[in-house]
Amino acid sequence: MIVALASCTRSGDGPPASLTRNIIPADSAVNPIIVQVDTIVAESALQRVVEEVRIEPGVNDISTFTDAHEFVVDGAGAFWVYDDPSNSISVFDSTGRFVRKIGRTGSGPGELKLNGGMVVLKDGRLAVMDVDNARVSFFSSVGKYVSAQRFSEGAFRFRALTSDTSGALYIKRTFYDEVVGNTHPPSHETLIQLRTDGQDVSNVPDLGLRRAEYEIGSEDHGSTTALMVTIARYAPEMLWDWHPDGYFVTGHGARNEITLFRRNARAIRIERKLAPVSVAADERKEEEQSILGDPTRPWRGPPLPTSKPPLMALFVAKDGRIWTRVPMPSERSRAANPDKRPGRPDSVVVFRTPVVWEFYSSEGAFLARIPFPGYAKVMQARGNHVWAIQLGKDDLPALVRYRIETR
Repeated sequence: MIVALASCTRSGDGPPASLTRNIIPADSAVNPIIVQVDTIVAESALQRVVEEVRIEPGVNDISTFTDAHEFVVDGAGAFWVYDDPSNSISVFDSTGRFVRKIGRTGSGPGELKLNGGMVVLKDGRLAVMDVDNARVSFFSSVGKYVSAQRFSEGAFRFRALTSDTSGALYIKRTFYDEVVGNTHPPSHETLIQLRTDGQDVSNVPDLGLRRAEYEIGSEDHGSTTALMVTIARYAPEMLWDWHPDGYFVTGHGARNEITLFRRNARAIRIERKLAPVSVAADERKEEEQSILGDPTRPWRGPPLPTSKPPLMALFVAKDGRIWTRVPMPSERSRAANPDKRPGRPDSVVVFRTPVVWEFYSSEGAFLARIPFPGYAKVMQARGNHVWAIQLGKDDLPALVRYRIETR
């Protein structure tokens, strides 16, 4: 992952909402309820997924989507899929039947330029965060453009838009402090509530965990400098999400600790113990070369992690359950070498971590562990269903709905 820090400009229609620095403190985590989870997963908690619906356009079919990185599912089970190349959204019903396409590239009403996240609101409207136009566009439940609301520019997380059962709309944003010299500035994570009369900013509880970054250069852009950094593949990080009931859920990647900062109640801290999963020397070497971009250059950075973080990812499902991705030993395979220069090998060894998720109740009870087929990218979960993006034939994205079953 490469991150560039640079300035942006505002575009689009309507006046921007003001950014009011009203810091809303998170509920205290002092004296939390501790829930300790054993290393061994009980047989009764091992579950599986069964594919119910697959949406997979043909290799030459560009009528719906060709490069989908995000989709959301509404209350009726319909898929709303953002196609990055065309900046349009294709809608499929719960059976996978194509219904309509909305949006196109541009800055006019209902037009989009760069997706920053989508969410289906309590009233059924679709909200789409448009980073380049610095606005959130709203569409009705049948895809008709309704309105737009401005937001302040900045550095945003991937899939930055979220909401809760109150109907409030939020943006996940990273605030960077002032750059001193040629160094990457410290940052803090925030949640911005969008309102018609402004924006409220809440600081995410700080876990004191800073993910290791590797500088790979900088670019001058007149009065600003963009510092280019990359992040180690298996460096532990602070993870967080916003619960549908309106509170922060954080995850400490280095310790697999999940904290639920509940409103008007003691916080819950889930402590999950897992056996370490090591990173083989040849996989670390492959990552070094990937970071350097040239296999002939020597590695001069700090050592890469020798083990995977016990907590790799976290999200809160629509039903309030806490989903966490846990590490597994890497699998080796060969893939076409993207470096086509003369003398380079036709194929290279690639390493992939099998996808295994666990989930908990909002009270901290461990519920299940589920392995997913084909390196699925889990997008959303609700009840006994999970939705994911999976690379299908010809390495094109397929949208899949799975049903969770007991083994």
